[in-house]
Order: sequence, then structure tokens, then C-alpha cells
Amino acid sequence: GLEMVEQLVNRGANVTLVEMMPQILGPLDVEMAKYLENDLVKRGVEVITGDAIQEFKEYEKDPDSSVLTLKSGRVLPPAHLTILGLGVRPDTAMVKEAGIECTPRGHIMVNEHLQTSAPNVWAVGDAVEV
Repeated sequence: GLEMVEQLVNRGANVTLVEMMPQILGPLDVEMAKYLENDLVKRGVEVITGDAIQEFKEYEKDPDSSVLTLKSGRVLPPAHLTILGLGVRPDTAMVKEAGIECTPRGHIMVNEHLQTSAPNVWAVGDAVEV
């Protein structure tokens, strides 16, 4: 999702990012996520955290646009394009069954060398957390 935000901003689009979690990039620590959020804001992105989209409606004055209402009741300005980036959740049930340590959110715990808690097992990608 953030890659798309960056590309749209680079093309001059007005962008609003709605994140239902308390911060963008949930796996990052709070300070790093806030640093990246501030960078987005400096680039003109409106960042809304702790809220989610509740409803899409066609904009009466322009049927090619939609209006989004958030769960908080806030109504966003009409938009010509809405992109849903729903994120990924690691499917690590097999890893847990093998006795490899995972975080409470299900990510595989690795060290700085990407080694897991099991001998001779390394992990990379969206399912890991260092």
C-alpha cells in the first residue's frame, strides 16, 4: 500500500491514507513508524490512523467518483480512485507446530542473521520479524 501511495504522490495526486491500526507499518516500532508517517505528511499525504472505511457511496455530482465514510463518522472528500491495501498476515501454523518461536501476531522470530529458534532453519519475507 505505501508503495502505491509513494507512486501516486510522485505523479502529483492528492492522497489520503487510512490505516485502521494505531500506526502505519504495524510491524515497525512506534518511533520508526512515526518517522515514516511524518515523511508522508511532509510530502502532502493526509494520514489517518486508528480509523477504517465503513462505506463507499457514489458521489452525486460525479458518478466516476466515490465518497468514503469512515467508522468514526468522518466523510472524506470525493475521490476518483480508491485503492484498498489490506496487508498480509503470515500463515505460520506449520511453523508453530514445528516448535519454531513466533511473535504473538504470528510472525516468525529471527535474529540478525535470519536464523529461527530451530537449529539450521532460516526464514525471510513478510512472515518474519527481527
